Amino acid sequence: MENMKFTLNKHTTLRAYYMREYPTDEMGKDIKRGIKFIDLFNCLNDYKCVYEFMGAGDSIIRERMFEALSKIMECDYDYIYSQWLHYPQPETKEFKEFKKKSDEIWKMIESNQ
Repeated sequence: MENMKFTLNKHTTLRAYYMREYPTDEMGKDIKRGIKFIDLFNCLNDYKCVYEFMGAGDSIIRERMFEALSKIMECDYDYIYSQWLHYPQPETKEFKEFKKKSDEIWKMIESNQ
């Protein structure tokens, strides 16, 4: 099993990624099984609670997952972070621009996989 190549992409499960990258962090066991990075993207896109979604309430885990997601999406970490932290109200111009950018990134992910 050591010789198997690990690929980080939208279908990688959060728990598998975290346990592989941070094997000594016991909190990784709190991450729900079966959820993928594409699910994390959708969670953010739907403005749901990331901590509840992942099952892990630690900010270090969240930051590490956001870093990995930004690599998958090929965007800056700040974009992911601001989507989580400062999501705008749906009726505003800011939201419409933000959503458009998010949809563009989503289309790019779909075409690359």
